[in-house]
Amino acid sequence: MTKMKHVFLALLCVSLGGWGTAAQSQATAPAESGMVRIAQPSEGYTYFNKPGATIDDHEADVRSCLLDAKDVVSWDELIDNNRSLIAGALTFERAKSARISALENCMIIRGWRVVALQAEEGQALSETEQSKLKAFLSEQVGAQEPRGRIARIWANEALNAAHKRSELVPVSTNNGQLSLLYLGKITDLLYPTTNAILLDYGSTWSLRKLNHTASMAERLKAAQRDGAVLARPLFTTSEIEVPASFEKKIGRNLALADLPNIPDGWGLIVMRIEGKSLKNGLGLGFGPYRGPRLQSKKGVIVNEIDFGSGLLNKGAGKDGSWMIRAVPPGEYRLSQMDVIPLYFCLGSPAFKLEKGQIIYAGTFDLSATAMGPDLTMEPVRAVLAGSPYAERIKPAPYVNGTTSNCLGSASIYAIEFPDFPFVEGYEWGSKAKKRFN
Repeated sequence: MTKMKHVFLALLCVSLGGWGTAAQSQATAPAESGMVRIAQPSEGYTYFNKPGATIDDHEADVRSCLLDAKDVVSWDELIDNNRSLIAGALTFERAKSARISALENCMIIRGWRVVALQAEEGQALSETEQSKLKAFLSEQVGAQEPRGRIARIWANEALNAAHKRSELVPVSTNNGQLSLLYLGKITDLLYPTTNAILLDYGSTWSLRKLNHTASMAERLKAAQRDGAVLARPLFTTSEIEVPASFEKKIGRNLALADLPNIPDGWGLIVMRIEGKSLKNGLGLGFGPYRGPRLQSKKGVIVNEIDFGSGLLNKGAGKDGSWMIRAVPPGEYRLSQMDVIPLYFCLGSPAFKLEKGQIIYAGTFDLSATAMGPDLTMEPVRAVLAGSPYAERIKPAPYVNGTTSNCLGSASIYAIEFPDFPFVEGYEWGSKAKKRFN
């Protein structure tokens, strides 16, 4: 993320101060009917359940998900310098909430259900000795009908605007995540001393190494230097030749007149974004899958694309919702949604762009209950009318289930596009739900 974007987002957060206050005041109120807050943990005392699972299965998945959860960086950590004791204490609670939410989302994707207990029973279990908590969980984690109320299951919620996709201020609503307490002290589990990201962002419980304007490349280097333990490998970075005449066009929306001048061998991706708002999101981000981040000699990353970010990002077409980007050939995955980014490092659709190819990634309506993609070709061919690209463009051959590392994410989850195949070996999301429900 660029320094300028950090400044914009900091100003955005100031302007939305009332939003943060509202989130806090509503934290203990019942959720709207059927509405899930993806970036906030389930309320009350909770644990994870998957019919047929053992306590060993449970522990293995919780520990695996912790590798991703501990690398989540709450929005406050991204924009708050935490220089005062009060600010640091508030940020700590919000950061804890973000990481518990990340753990919950990771477990849900793996086929686990979140079960909420009555307050009195949950509190008693949270305060009891480990042996009694283990005995309770050993009986309940694999039960078909577990003790308590099923609070959440996988439902591909990020596709649906009826759910809340991001949190400006992730208030801690979870009184006790018993599946986490079973493994030890929550603070120690969520904030290990070797966690490079915490050191990067200079939280009050660690030393500042990099400030919040540090680029992702700088954060990745710091993580590698500090020996960060990650659930999935980091991206490598390779240099790519970019003509000086095209350097300023990277990451920008192209006009039809620009298309004949794209670098030799590059391709085009066309997308339409509708329904943008601070509530629904401002855009979608795509990045490399199974390949390096490609940068120009000036250090500009050329194969990461931010479609539609910003309310004032004017695209092509009468309504300005169409975007055309030139990128090198490769595999591209849906990596995130804006405003406050929801990262799909745990599973998302991807497609392959061949040399010189033009791909229609689809129309997405961020305000809809099923945001897309709509791959009907007539509208995009109308936008490209009069150019040779109108007949060459093809719909994106999406495949679900691609993953990446979650380092530095604000919140994490997965998303699936219905009716598309999955990459071989992916067993999470809807595939896990079919196996265990």
